[in-house]
Amino acid sequence: MSAAHKVGIVVVDDHEIAREGIRSRIEVEPDLTVLAELPSADDLIQVCEKHHPQLVLMDIDMPGADPFTMIADLRRLFPEIRIVMLSAYVRDGYMDAAVQSGAWGYLSKNDPFDVILKGVRKVLQGDLAFPAEVMERFEFSGGNIRKRTTESTTPISTLTPRELEVMRLIAKGLSTKEIAGVLHRSPKTIDAHRTSLMRKLDIDDRVELTRYAIREGIVEP
Repeated sequence: MSAAHKVGIVVVDDHEIAREGIRSRIEVEPDLTVLAELPSADDLIQVCEKHHPQLVLMDIDMPGADPFTMIADLRRLFPEIRIVMLSAYVRDGYMDAAVQSGAWGYLSKNDPFDVILKGVRKVLQGDLAFPAEVMERFEFSGGNIRKRTTESTTPISTLTPRELEVMRLIAKGLSTKEIAGVLHRSPKTIDAHRTSLMRKLDIDDRVELTRYAIREGIVEP
């Protein structure tokens, strides 16, 4: 199959060895090809504009642009591109944020590559590729995603996707001004999100919020 007829993929991971490994495994597939590799999501929009990939395979915990914000931006700018998260951390907080940001799948780096490839192909065929427990927590209908209403609602489940993003960035040590830059919002808006999420979680300061985010798997310690 010629390169022009292969499914184009962009790989985003801050570890060079991981990128090379993913590329080498994808390139042996007769119908897939890696169009570009990136160490962060900072230039991902420009790369997508240039290469027009069908799928982006992206790590979650990287320096630079917030991946959840990038997912939402890509879905808005390139609705035809499907984004799949690939992470060593299979945590509910990460997976829920990925779903609500618009990702098509969440795959574990700890799985054999054949399992990862199966998930990628599932997404390319128009299906979602999330663990069963994630699918059970959400309802997917007509391109819309919402959490199921259950009696076991937790404080973190009441947060909006934007509040989850703000909490994650606060827990990573970013200032209000830095978060505003990452999310392309005003510092006043970020302050409002911070106030709202801390009220919902009944948390009074950044230190306690950081501990909560680590405990819930929103960030790694």
